[in-house]
Amino acid sequence: MSSDEDVMPLVALLPAHCEFDEEEKAAALVLPVFRFTFGDDVALLSPPPASPCRAIHRGFMLSAERYAQLEIELRKTYNLVLVVTAEEYEAAHYYPNSYQHLLNAGLTPPALWQPVPEPATVTEECFQEVFEKICSEWPARYTSVLLKDYVKSAKATSQRFQQVPVNSELPEMCCELVAARGVRFNRGVVLKAWVQLALYPNRGGFTTNEWRLFFWRGS
Repeated sequence: MSSDEDVMPLVALLPAHCEFDEEEKAAALVLPVFRFTFGDDVALLSPPPASPCRAIHRGFMLSAERYAQLEIELRKTYNLVLVVTAEEYEAAHYYPNSYQHLLNAGLTPPALWQPVPEPATVTEECFQEVFEKICSEWPARYTSVLLKDYVKSAKATSQRFQQVPVNSELPEMCCELVAARGVRFNRGVVLKAWVQLALYPNRGGFTTNEWRLFFWRGS
């Protein structure tokens, strides 16, 4: 974002879906709020601002291509400039793009990945090389991997891919992950060394050490 854009008024941008109704109420306490739909094109549900504004987008996950379309149409048609650019979104959204930063900060175990440009025709041979690298290059203590695509795991529909043994069946399991993700599959398969998450006691048993982080201007 340029220095001129940095001084533009700030607004909140939320999908029209009812899931974001409560968030609209909260955001409206401090910012003007715009709701939108996004089918083939972007459409605001209210008149756009008269002059350009910066927009904080809070919504469903989008592919990098769809986010780039959103950015272009908002700027060109509705005087809205997304605070997070398409390039920044792609850098953070896809695990391989952020991996080295996470590794340098000690925030991720080792991981490898395999692009899958044609999910419908993927075969086990596609994952043979990455399987052999895990066997030959990773420390012996990493005996299992977590399988996910470049954005999400399949834990919403199956737990089978959360801890997969590193053995001759691993390439087959990678193919099964692609099938399990279906039309929501994102770009490729990540094979992340499985490690036990930190657990903390609560009234119902234990909870994992999960954090949601928000970054603004590098902090």
